[in-house]
Amino acid sequence: MIKAYSRTVMLIGEDGRRRPLDAERLQHELEACFANVGVRDPWLPAHIVAVLTEEREEDADDATPDVEFHNLVRRLLTDTGYPDVAAEFARRHGLGVPRRDAPSLLRWHERRVRTVLGRNAAFGNAPADDLCRAVLDRLEALGFREVSDSLIVSLAEHCLVTLARSQRAAPAGESVWLRPSSFWEPFFSGETAALLSSGVLFIHPVSALFPVVRLTLDLPRLAERCRPADGSPLSEQILLPAVEAVCARIVAAIPIVHQTVLSRPPQKNTHPTHVQVAGFQALMRNGFGRIRRIRRAEIETALRERLTAAFRAPPFRIVFSLLS
Repeated sequence: MIKAYSRTVMLIGEDGRRRPLDAERLQHELEACFANVGVRDPWLPAHIVAVLTEEREEDADDATPDVEFHNLVRRLLTDTGYPDVAAEFARRHGLGVPRRDAPSLLRWHERRVRTVLGRNAAFGNAPADDLCRAVLDRLEALGFREVSDSLIVSLAEHCLVTLARSQRAAPAGESVWLRPSSFWEPFFSGETAALLSSGVLFIHPVSALFPVVRLTLDLPRLAERCRPADGSPLSEQILLPAVEAVCARIVAAIPIVHQTVLSRPPQKNTHPTHVQVAGFQALMRNGFGRIRRIRRAEIETALRERLTAAFRAPPFRIVFSLLS
């Protein structure tokens, strides 16, 4: 359940007038932004609005300019693994490229590292000790006396992957982790690892703050892997079994991601997993050479049926969508 807040968050418009935040309108807008990238999940936008509202309520006596608030929304989306949604939100509001000030080089110490990581939504207000220790060790090994905040964050992102490779599990701690896409590679081997490294399968960054797992299957890349070595056209007899095999691997991989991100299995309706199939229409247009339109339509129907059936059976809920 999403918490309802009684205090009003005030914004300042371009005309200088104060007005209350229309949380319901913002939620609908975020739903549209997520839907634009194939994610249809009402819980996620509602939870994001709740987090934003709670953060702004801490400064309830001060109104926030519209542009500043919109940039806050964009930054939160980016920091928690949704840069594509952030880009759509920025486009709707005419936000320019985020301004990047010249990095300040300051002496580093443990308290500063914890503060810098705590300001980043990807790591949470209380970054885990093993991550902070790993960053401090890297800084000491580099030998720099003064570093920028961005270098600290970059080292932390790299250390997350290193810790995953050494532990084959999420680093201990209750902080709000952002698992980047590269974080997942050590958890898989064989064909699943090959699919990840080749880009056929892509696990999007996942934040424990918004624990929604999202995977993308790139159909044109899969077709290239299946294409006969003798240069003959791709056929449905080759592609359809390959699609079924990859879908089975996706279904098998999802619980591993769930176990790493969530302290308990996701409720079926609260945290559905989103599987997006990219390049469907591009594959149908260009993947099978010169064939009759009616034959192309038959292949398209068979492919849709295989994909739909693959993601209907698992005990956890999968929201499946086709991206053009």
